[in-house]
Amino acid sequence: MKHQAKDIFEKVSTSDEIFVKAHGLGNDFVLIKTDMLAQDQLISEKFSPERLIKLADRRLGLGADQILSIDPNFQVNIWNADGSVARMCGNGLRSLGKWIFSDSAHFNIKGLHDVQLSVSSQVLELHTISGLVKISKHEDKIKLHMPFKAKISEDGGVYFVDIGNPHKICIVSSSPKNLEDYADPNYNVSCIWLSNGKCNARTWELGTGETCACGSAAFAIASVLDSFGETNLEIHFKHGSINHIKEGDEIVQVGQAQIVAVGVLCL
Repeated sequence: MKHQAKDIFEKVSTSDEIFVKAHGLGNDFVLIKTDMLAQDQLISEKFSPERLIKLADRRLGLGADQILSIDPNFQVNIWNADGSVARMCGNGLRSLGKWIFSDSAHFNIKGLHDVQLSVSSQVLELHTISGLVKISKHEDKIKLHMPFKAKISEDGGVYFVDIGNPHKICIVSSSPKNLEDYADPNYNVSCIWLSNGKCNARTWELGTGETCACGSAAFAIASVLDSFGETNLEIHFKHGSINHIKEGDEIVQVGQAQIVAVGVLCL
């Protein structure tokens, strides 16, 4: 869909596709607010793989590792840069929470708070394909509660973690020269190594490739470290770290989310 420059500003006030460009430690997203319900069969046409690939293109579109849409019922769809469906996206969901908390008027939170938002505790509920995710503010960061406790198995020193999407954790001695060598068509693969007492990580994500950070991978890694009895659950990526805290038996993620730009889709 092409638009003349003079039509763009008219579209701003009438568009049902407001977007935000955001990132969590360089893991970047296009977040889209749509009036179309996530269950509507037309959603697959509106967000076709072809269109998603164009939006994710860093030269011909907006550029993104993942694309997330949210409907009036706070149902969230998540797609990878190649147009495939993603079942979880920690950084993306925290970024979406940051947008909603920062722009409550657009999301009609006042009218939805009985179901979606507890005003007293500021806990936002987002519905994903993997289950209910709870988001809240934590000082200048965003806190994320995963839908269920991580399921961990081990085979030959490699750890497999299910947190709604599949992760494979490889413990290595130092940062790999070529992370793609560890890629697996069935898993998001993270290589982790210790340096100066810190747990460092690089992740190769399904449908995207290597990303600057990965929220769900950080949660998976923290879950493995917790199973070892470790108390420091801070995971370090290229541009910073994602922390995890224990609330009873639950591991909760706390990390940065940055809004970069707001606009309307014209593609």
